[in-house]
Amino acid sequence: MKIVKKFTLIELLVVIAIIAILAAMLLPALQSARARARATSCINNLKSLGTSMTMYAESYRGYAPSISGKYRLPEKTNDCNWSYALVMQKYLQEGAGTFYCPDAGVTSKAMALAKNSSEQSWAYYTYGMRMNKTNALGFKILSSKIECADAGYGPYDPSKFFLFGDSILANDADKAGTAVLHPFATAANDNYKIAGRHTKKANLWFADNSVRTYGAEDMEDRFDVKLLQFMKL
Repeated sequence: MKIVKKFTLIELLVVIAIIAILAAMLLPALQSARARARATSCINNLKSLGTSMTMYAESYRGYAPSISGKYRLPEKTNDCNWSYALVMQKYLQEGAGTFYCPDAGVTSKAMALAKNSSEQSWAYYTYGMRMNKTNALGFKILSSKIECADAGYGPYDPSKFFLFGDSILANDADKAGTAVLHPFATAANDNYKIAGRHTKKANLWFADNSVRTYGAEDMEDRFDVKLLQFMKL
């Protein structure tokens, strides 16, 4: 006669406890792997933005579009911001996932409009373009240097000049991004910040077509960012 041994309640509880301990040990590793995957996706997005910007500049004698409000070609001025300028010139699709960091909570045009339907979708793009002292004077992206029309700024070495980065609109309840990285010369501009959303670090696209990850302390006095603020998330 075959004897079938049954688990006692204590044995069952021990097995459940072991499974719970193993799950608790594996969960941080799983979360870390997911965070790395999101950060990698963000890096790929920034590389796509940077490549599109470089192609745009090559088409217009080195001129990058203006940061916001005015899209400044050498010959003319139109009402739109840098992201829409890239869309207009067919380098990117409007509302494409390329404009949104996976860690930002806004990853599509539909999500952006759901947060604030009165705003255009780019109002919640989570990558901002750096500006200098004024919005009317932008950058020329050349192979050997980055020129800026603002007095006292540049020229920059492409490997030491970042143009795009993770961004955040600090005074927004949703903590969504912003298409602009403003100097904080005024109280209003104080809200347009670099976002340290990747373990308190931000991904930045440099004009040598590299994407690098920096914390606030790593950036200080290194890339002429005295007028840009960093928000750790």
